[in-house]
Amino acid sequence: MCVSCPKCSIYYHIICLSKYFLKNSDQHYIIPIDGSCPSCKKSLLWGEIIQHKYTNQLLSLTTATYTNELHDEDIIL
Repeated sequence: MCVSCPKCSIYYHIICLSKYFLKNSDQHYIIPIDGSCPSCKKSLLWGEIIQHKYTNQLLSLTTATYTNELHDEDIIL
């Protein structure tokens, strides 16, 4: 599964980004709380990254559903 940085939109494997955040902090958790994007160096909250992931998925699903509805209306029986 991939996630993207809400600031610069670069994609990372969720496990790789989690390990990067944990390695570059003094946090001793299984799930990171925060970290900096390896690309743009902006400070990010882990929850912000996950929320961004699911917001993008929801938008993609909504767009796909809307597009399919438009195509269905074009069908003449």
